[in-house]
Amino acid sequence: MRAMICVLILMVHGCGSVPQKPLSHPLGYFDSYDAKWDERILSVCWESDSSARQDLAFHKTIVQETVASQYQRVGFYFTGWESCDGVASANIRIWVDAYTWPKVNAFGRHLDNRSRGVELTFDFLSAGTGWGTECQKSASVANCIRNYALHEFGHVLGLKHEADRHDATCEQKTWSPGIEIGGYDTLSIMNYCNNEVDVRANRVPILSYNDVATLLEVYHKGDASSTFAAIAWSPSTGAHGTSWHWVNQGAADATALGHCEQYGNRPGDCRVMAWAQNACAAFAVGVNQGYGWAWNNHKEEAKDSALTYCQQTDAGCEVLAAVCSQD
Repeated sequence: MRAMICVLILMVHGCGSVPQKPLSHPLGYFDSYDAKWDERILSVCWESDSSARQDLAFHKTIVQETVASQYQRVGFYFTGWESCDGVASANIRIWVDAYTWPKVNAFGRHLDNRSRGVELTFDFLSAGTGWGTECQKSASVANCIRNYALHEFGHVLGLKHEADRHDATCEQKTWSPGIEIGGYDTLSIMNYCNNEVDVRANRVPILSYNDVATLLEVYHKGDASSTFAAIAWSPSTGAHGTSWHWVNQGAADATALGHCEQYGNRPGDCRVMAWAQNACAAFAVGVNQGYGWAWNNHKEEAKDSALTYCQQTDAGCEVLAAVCSQD
């Protein structure tokens, strides 16, 4: 079969090292396939008796923006965000109280129109004496709200605590059963030990690569006549991410971007640089960050082509990543 090659060559000024390729298989913990939502657009409302000592309206906006920006990467869109009094029903009903602790009262679609299905706090007055007390500090409250919003909405889509897996090293267990997908994800938004690190560092949280990949695995992966792969890269951090065997290009791109952002620790800094449908993609980078990419029916030929195109603009080129959609 004649090889098909698509080429993009671009010179980006600056210097940076090429990191080793991190793991790329989905790692996660999911409630059960019975918890899967059938729809991808879910309505949200706020219980009318929600209250907070902090600025209620402002912090509601933080929740909405955080959830929307992160979970659209896995093909979910949340609409509404108005008072529950103004709607006949909503998929997700959120209650806010100064003394509750963030939690869900069911998982996945079992939350559908459930009163106080999701509970959040903007004050963290029931934090006790643990690391949650960091969230009572004015400088930390916004990132704490972001962290718990992403965590609880992970439960909304069916994810469960990583610490409850049999292979988890985090001891903050809740002993809740689930389906293990791949191995243990230390960086998951569903991992209490990772939550603690983010909270103590007052770090803006993001979904881990494997949070994204696990949800795509559950909701979007399946048998199809075509499969897709992608490679994302950040010229600023040198981080990259890969994906393969997805049923559409959007899912492949989102997985690669999530992978890249997680390892670069800089949301929004990565770009999809190479992609392939029913083929292999390769991406090469030079010492001055000149680069080239190619796709081909054979991985080694894709790598050779990407390297050749990189060498036309830069020296010391190396293949950063190569992946086949059928892998």
